[in-house]
Amino acid sequence: MSDASLIAGEIQDLATSIGEVVAAVRDKKPPHVVVNVPEAPPAGVVVNVPEQAPPVVNVNVPEQAPPVVNVAASAPVIEFKPQVTVPRSVPNAYDVRVTERDQYGYIVAFTIVPRL
Repeated sequence: MSDASLIAGEIQDLATSIGEVVAAVRDKKPPHVVVNVPEAPPAGVVVNVPEQAPPVVNVNVPEQAPPVVNVAASAPVIEFKPQVTVPRSVPNAYDVRVTERDQYGYIVAFTIVPRL
């Protein structure tokens, strides 16, 4: 089997793997975010009335304002395009040239040039 055939097979396997990754990313659901705000206990009101109180005692208890919750976006909005096209690689559509081998004859570097 030639080096070109081996490398072309690897390219075909890579194209298949990319298709599986794209399908997995496309089917991923967005995260579900839940914010729990505990209810604040009512503020304790203590009224000390001396024994010699004036005839009219007015006690003003303001209502507690609702809590202000600022939720900053924790992650950017990610949009996925529904159509992803990965063209099939044709094993015979490339010229592969081995440019460098190590001392044991294994391929260290190669170039791939598409045939026109």
